[in-house]
Amino acid sequence: NNDLSISSARLVAEMVGVNKTLISFRLKNTNLSDDGVKALSHELEYNNRSVIHLDLTSNKIGKNGAKRLAKALLSNNIVTALSLHDNEIEATGGRSISTVLEENYSLAYLDLSDNKIE
Repeated sequence: NNDLSISSARLVAEMVGVNKTLISFRLKNTNLSDDGVKALSHELEYNNRSVIHLDLTSNKIGKNGAKRLAKALLSNNIVTALSLHDNEIEATGGRSISTVLEENYSLAYLDLSDNKIE
């Protein structure tokens, strides 16, 4: 359990945009929250060229973070596996993520379990 401050989350997100060899990125249980996932989403949308497996399990990501991540995934055809297990995205965030599946054909694995999606 490593809590990331928002400034640390931004630095980690920038690393995703700069690094061209990292293929699997696990940020499990880091308290990333919506603000951190927004910074990460920006890098995924505009700069990611290598990360194909992304694990954001147990990060208190809510519906707003899920919406921003969904927007990034609409234009990102690099990520093939995404785990959002045990977050707080609820039904609204779940709908946002599900719309990605209609347009993003590279995402082959998606875990939305334990997210209060009804």
